[in-house]
Amino acid sequence: MTTGKRILWISLLLFNLVLTGNRFAEGMEVPPLTARVNDYARILSGATVQQLESVLATLEREESTQLAVLTINSLEGENLEEFSLQVAERWRLGQKGRDNGALLLIAKNERKLRIEVGYGLEGALTDLTSGRIIRDIITPQFRNGNFDQGVIDGVRAMIGAVRGEFSAPGPAGSG
Repeated sequence: MTTGKRILWISLLLFNLVLTGNRFAEGMEVPPLTARVNDYARILSGATVQQLESVLATLEREESTQLAVLTINSLEGENLEEFSLQVAERWRLGQKGRDNGALLLIAKNERKLRIEVGYGLEGALTDLTSGRIIRDIITPQFRNGNFDQGVIDGVRAMIGAVRGEFSAPGPAGSG
């Protein structure tokens, strides 16, 4: 093989690796933040979106805490935890230096939900609390086809946790 052919092959190989590497590194594209409620999966009614926008704007104005909702049709093979972190980082939820933002992400086709919490809210909106909000408040409504009520109740519970007004119920029999 001549030197010219080797250089060509190496160049093509490197070019292919760069293209493939970028595609895998970027993964699914993070949708733009257009509002506090970003219903790309179209699972929420207009009235629910308006209600949530109002509640979340009030929270942000009164307490400087930023909560956002994102619904998507599919994760397209992406890991839920990694994608929710990418969204929260790209959207820069919360105040700079306080990191007091949180994201409720709903992937419709996979039937997966996640609450991604900024460091500034981890004391109030703990992993335990987030898990219980998803499992005990949102999921039962979703199982009954009540997506609007599930998201409304979930957001209310998240706000309650941020304000110190929500406590995750203990395991059965612990009371």
